[in-house]
Amino acid sequence: MKVLIVFINVGYYHIARINSVAELNLDIEVLQLTNNSLEHPWGKIDNLLKYPLHTIHQLDNHDSTDLPFVNYSYLDIILKKLNPDVIFVPGWGFDLSKKLLKWSNSNRVKCILMSESKFDDKKRYKFIELYKSIRYISKFYGALVGGNAHAEYLKSLGMKSEKIQLGYDIVDNNYFHEMTQMIRSSNINNYKNKFSIPYNNYFICVTRFLPRKNIQMLLYSYSIYRKKVYNPWDLVICGTGEEFNTINSLIKQLNLKNCVNLPGFVSYSEIVYWYAFASCLVHPALSEQWGLVVNEACASNLPIICSDKVGASDELVEEGLNGFKFNPNNSLQLTNQLISIHNLDNDKLINMGNYSYKLVNDKCSGLNFKQGFLSLLNN
Repeated sequence: MKVLIVFINVGYYHIARINSVAELNLDIEVLQLTNNSLEHPWGKIDNLLKYPLHTIHQLDNHDSTDLPFVNYSYLDIILKKLNPDVIFVPGWGFDLSKKLLKWSNSNRVKCILMSESKFDDKKRYKFIELYKSIRYISKFYGALVGGNAHAEYLKSLGMKSEKIQLGYDIVDNNYFHEMTQMIRSSNINNYKNKFSIPYNNYFICVTRFLPRKNIQMLLYSYSIYRKKVYNPWDLVICGTGEEFNTINSLIKQLNLKNCVNLPGFVSYSEIVYWYAFASCLVHPALSEQWGLVVNEACASNLPIICSDKVGASDELVEEGLNGFKFNPNNSLQLTNQLISIHNLDNDKLINMGNYSYKLVNDKCSGLNFKQGFLSLLNN
């Protein structure tokens, strides 16, 4: 059986998924629309992928943020050459996905959807949902999704439950766990000095600076938290984006300059140092299909405070056991969750972090991806 796995652009997350099925001894090849890293500057990923990689649109500048016009004529050449029996497709809304679905149906090839969409991502309209169901969803053989919310959404669009498998949204758990454990057991001062990491306890938020990421509300909640506790923790917000200047101004306005750290974009290879010394991850997004930073933080043994609109919260946050959820439109609720975590003793924080690691290994590991992948191939 020849399998083609397709992504818009391949980075570390995708490599973790693809390589998790390496031992299945299948004839697998990988296709990406572009080597342009778009909003995820992955850094150097050469030689990490265990399968051949084909690229439709090759760019010299890998870190451009815009997807240029793509000539899809090369896609037909690749498909004819590879002649796959099964194609795993990234979503149904991309032009690439639509072309792959059409080609699969015309050539009687199984087309399997990889999806993170859920019902509350945005306002839904009955007519559009019906059109989506008939035009796209009904034509997929099955789907590999992140969690139960994503599965329920596909079922609402007419896909049968037996055609849906969980396990899509994974990261390399071993990488984050082993690296953070090693860093914590090494000379802490050397790492903190090298990366300008705070010596105080800190909450960490890893995000893009966009309105839907809700960073401004996080800052308001954090400013109130500081007034209500003794010896408050710092806040580190890793990332960049269109709201960076606005966020910077708000930090000054709220007199938080000495306790909120903005290191900018932190690469995949360096983010483990920031996770290693953090006390808790905060993910405040108003809307998030999944949120793989939650996986990363769980694999790094961190407690989690997470918006209930983040897809990963259903699978990776168990109230009181490894963290807390909150309504991202309720600033006071987030403040109370920051206080709750702050007031826990160190042993409780360690237990929460250990439970995070257990959750991510049980529900979102390479084994979960492999099992879902294999079930769809054999179904």
